Amino acid sequence: MARRLVDNQRLKLSDVLLEEMPNHDVLSIATGYLDLPGFELLSEALSQYKSVRILIGQEPLPPQYSQGAVNLAKLDETFPETQLRLSLEQLEQHESMRLAAKNLRDWISEGRVSIKIYRGNFLHAKAYIFGELDSHKAVGIIGSSNFTRRGLTENLELNYVEDDVHKVTYPALNSNQPHGHLSWFNEIWDGENVENWDGKFQELIDSSPLGELTFSQYEMYIKALYEIYEDELVKDLDQLANLSEILYSFQLRNATLLIRKLEKHGIAMLADSVGLGKTITAGAVIQNYIQDKNASRIYIIAPASLASQWKSELADVFKLFSGFEIISLQDVNKIRQARELDKFAPVDLFVIDEAHNLRSGAGARFNEILEWFSDNPDSHVLMLTATPINNSLKDIKNQIQLASKGKLESFPVVYPTDGKVEVIDFYEAIDRL
Repeated sequence: MARRLVDNQRLKLSDVLLEEMPNHDVLSIATGYLDLPGFELLSEALSQYKSVRILIGQEPLPPQYSQGAVNLAKLDETFPETQLRLSLEQLEQHESMRLAAKNLRDWISEGRVSIKIYRGNFLHAKAYIFGELDSHKAVGIIGSSNFTRRGLTENLELNYVEDDVHKVTYPALNSNQPHGHLSWFNEIWDGENVENWDGKFQELIDSSPLGELTFSQYEMYIKALYEIYEDELVKDLDQLANLSEILYSFQLRNATLLIRKLEKHGIAMLADSVGLGKTITAGAVIQNYIQDKNASRIYIIAPASLASQWKSELADVFKLFSGFEIISLQDVNKIRQARELDKFAPVDLFVIDEAHNLRSGAGARFNEILEWFSDNPDSHVLMLTATPINNSLKDIKNQIQLASKGKLESFPVVYPTDGKVEVIDFYEAIDRL
């Protein structure tokens, strides 16, 4: 490597370092600052290095930066922890950065990377020195570039490359002799004014969004899905195994999941497309309630045109001839007659076919059924529809509210309005959509 000036304009320092790195396995760095993106640029080339020493020292600031009791022209005891912590927190969660953070942490544990902080005074020098005192070839780069991505690639810098091994490795044997590059670095590295920072640096990485003590955004997303759908992901779905020869596998799975949702929440909705056998799937749920849960009152509320289909399919597929009653959605008088029996025994299960017919949230039919559900607070409600949303999200809101017996318990939603943040009810948020 010829002697040359490196300014990041005609020649980037990162390119110079990457060109020289395969020729060595030892590197000593003096810098006023370190960031992970800068390390990531060199991490692949550093993977084969046996020793990387990084000396970090605070750079001086002009006296005008003194502010009251805080004098920023003096050494800051929180340096570089505050700056590094903020830098790690602001990094985007790219996999390459996570890998770079892991590599740096692992290499520190293996003793291949060492980090020290110089506390004796301000450190304005920047240096990248390849080799050791007894190396037959060594290269020293001194100048203005910090060990950061911008310092290595973008900032207007001025660095000088020295490839004369004798100058780089010249050992100053006493205070009267001039330093070589390594002699200068070793004197500071081994001096009294340095603090070993290996453990602290590992701690900063571990506690950052890139570390092992926190989760990435993707991991948080997967965790949320797991918490919501745990029953569907890890638990056996053989609750209705006796129907495996009657139902398609997807119908069997859906019926099992519906039963679990009804047991857990009291309500469930099957929103399969037309032709996928929602009646058959619901029939498996009804059979389970009759045979396994000893349900004595089950009502199927459906359009009048579908009543005969329900009777024939429950009888033909499940051999069910009793234990349930089919009531036309349009027959308010029949609904009222059924409600008279509530004084003797509560309803166990309501099945609402074509539930989207009740999406308006108003009207005589809606109110009558809502009152009936409310009179049976412990009943379960299964809704069937191929079109849960017809016009807006209000449709599904009204159906869920009906099945919930009119309950309005919800959670606060942060809703932006005219640049401001307003906390409103979940249902109100849907109303505004």
